[in-house]
Formats: sequence, structure tokens, C-alpha cells
Amino acid sequence: MGDLLLILIGTALANRLLLRRSTLLPGRLRPLQHAGLVALASLFTLILTLGVAALLETGVPALTGALAWLLAIVPAVLATGLWMRRAMAQTGPAPGLLALLAINATALGLGLQGLGTAEGGLLLSLLQGLATGLGFGLLLLLFTAQDERLAATAVPAPLRGVPLLLLGAAVLLLAVQLGLREP
Repeated sequence: MGDLLLILIGTALANRLLLRRSTLLPGRLRPLQHAGLVALASLFTLILTLGVAALLETGVPALTGALAWLLAIVPAVLATGLWMRRAMAQTGPAPGLLALLAINATALGLGLQGLGTAEGGLLLSLLQGLATGLGFGLLLLLFTAQDERLAATAVPAPLRGVPLLLLGAAVLLLAVQLGLREP
């Protein structure tokens, strides 16, 4: 549980930093809307990839673990790209968004593969993907909202931006770790 939490927080933090510094934001979307769109697309990609990987592992015994995952990720990212083109017809999807989705799904999915969710079958893989995708989306939205609120407040110059975002992530991780600790 702790390893998955570290993977989730690290991936969400890296995505927030990438979204802040890159040109992936379409012109008419606010950062919180864009983070929600990335979170939803990552959730869709993760569930689709985990489902296809579980089916590949049960259908083709030679494909196990990371190999099945890597074969499943390409069609899932392409399907998500088609869905995003239809969903964002007026603004158009950002060009680097598919690469970001592939990185998200790879990082989160291989973390889940390492935890052994593939042995549980298709239903357990889909549920684990749903829970992980929702947790990732919640963290990404939390970091984005924190960043937007801090941009409007008076923060000392050395703490503005990434240092304060890292401090917020550390406090969040500490709170969750203390909350999950057994008495």
C-alpha cells in the first residue's frame, strides 16, 4: 500500500510540474479543467490497459507481466487519443498529451503489475485500475488546486512555485502515512 501511494503521489506531482511548465495547455482551458481532463484520460487509459493486459495474460500464456502490459498500452493510448479528439473537438487535444498519457499509464500500471494484481483476474485488475486512476486524478486535482490558490496569495519568493508544491506533497504523504499506520 505504501509503495502504491508513493507511485501515485510521485506521478501526480510529476504531471503537475509538467503541465505547469509545458505548452500542453490548450488556450481556452484553465489549468484545473485541463488537470481534470488529464486525470479522466489517465483513468480511461489505465482501466483499458489493465483489462487488455489481464485478457492477454489469461489468453496467451507466453505473455506475462510487463510484456503483456507493454503490448496492451499502445492500443489503449491510441483509443484514448481518439476519444480525446472527439471530446475536445472545439479546442483540439494538445500534441504532447498522448505521450503524457502513455507515461502515466506505464508508471501506474507497472507499479500495479509489481503489486501482483494480474494474478487476480480481469475483475480485480479493472477494480484496481479504477481505484488507482481515481486516486491519481484526486491527487492531480489537489496539486493543481493548491498551485492555483498559492498563485493568488503572498508567498515569499524563494518558496514560490516548485518548492512549495514539494512541501505540500511531503505534508500530504506524511499525513497519509500516519493515517495508515497501525496503532
